[in-house]
Amino acid sequence: MDEILFSLEGKKQRVKHLNFSELEQNIGLIIGQNLKKYRELRGYTQHQHAELLGVSISQYRKYEAGIDIPKYHTLCRWTLWTGCSLYSLIRGSQYSDLFPDQLTSWRLTPFNFLLGRLKQEPFNALLQLIYSLGFVEDVHVFKTLPEPKQMINIEAAFEQIEQNTYLIIAENLRKFRAEQELSQEHIADLLGVNLNTYRSYESLTSPPKFSYLIAIRFILVFGRHMSSLMPDTHFAIFLRHYIHRLSHIAPILYAVSDAQHKQLETIFKSIEGIAKDNPLYLF
Repeated sequence: MDEILFSLEGKKQRVKHLNFSELEQNIGLIIGQNLKKYRELRGYTQHQHAELLGVSISQYRKYEAGIDIPKYHTLCRWTLWTGCSLYSLIRGSQYSDLFPDQLTSWRLTPFNFLLGRLKQEPFNALLQLIYSLGFVEDVHVFKTLPEPKQMINIEAAFEQIEQNTYLIIAENLRKFRAEQELSQEHIADLLGVNLNTYRSYESLTSPPKFSYLIAIRFILVFGRHMSSLMPDTHFAIFLRHYIHRLSHIAPILYAVSDAQHKQLETIFKSIEGIAKDNPLYLF
């Protein structure tokens, strides 16, 4: 993942024709199983997890049962709350082999919240603690990281996601299509939707709330994250900040032994509890 993916500028992208019927076999059930596994790993009830997603408990239960698939904005909200990659919910599907382990592995799950939400000063203190306890030897990471280049505003990010996600995407999807010199018919075919459905995605009056799977298809077809169509939003700013941190801390979390991983998990869980009791520590 690279910051350039959040820009609409650049060269035309190569596109791929994919067999979504094959790739999405049992996808609803798999996403539901992954939501349940994440919930259980984090010790959440269904009610608590539904609240994080911003949906009713009855709707959430449909997600876990594989009856419904979450909308894109619902999982953007989930990413803000949890720090988890949107792509983590396709683990075990035909899609999962097409993404790097860093985006789909459970190994980072206990650490994702603090990686995304802990403010810079306490985060650097956490890095120093990791160093002082001897978890890092040959892995090259920075002992401290600078403040984010742009202000992280989580409340504004949540508000934008709820109110403007699909309108912002519609505006930038039009720009993207013009940049790629593709017709609406061609993009509809590439994304595996009918023409009227695709045209609704570009609507500037009432764009629909589309499935999370459209975001999965978009990155695989065009090599661009759906968030690249939201380049100046608070959500995109948060993602850039999170990805920057992840690029430095992930090598540690992948290099440590299983025993050390358990120790780090305990440390992060303790600090997460303190941070949640003291919201000033969190973005």
